[in-house]
Amino acid sequence: MRMYYGALYQTPYLYSSTALERYFNHAKDDDEVKAIQHHMQRHEVYDDPSYEGFMKVTKLIQKDQFEEYETDWDSLEEMFKPFVQYDGTIRLRPNRHIGKNALIESEEF
Repeated sequence: MRMYYGALYQTPYLYSSTALERYFNHAKDDDEVKAIQHHMQRHEVYDDPSYEGFMKVTKLIQKDQFEEYETDWDSLEEMFKPFVQYDGTIRLRPNRHIGKNALIESEEF
């Protein structure tokens, strides 16, 4: 991790959303992206829609982190709890809080 990404863990000041977006665009690995995410979480602006610029950076980070990847049923059961609604729709709810109101819907079965 480059030095200025490490500084995000220590600084008491919130970097601007423009600076953090620039950092994200130049990040070389996951550790640097996680430093940006941690900085935003520590200052309580991560995933907060009242801060438009920081919300844009949040979406960039989430898009980067939540790309498709292969998993197995056991891992899926650990992460989510399935619910079947009266109309046959299956909903998966996170076992632990992942973001605000995280919810995934599937097709009817």
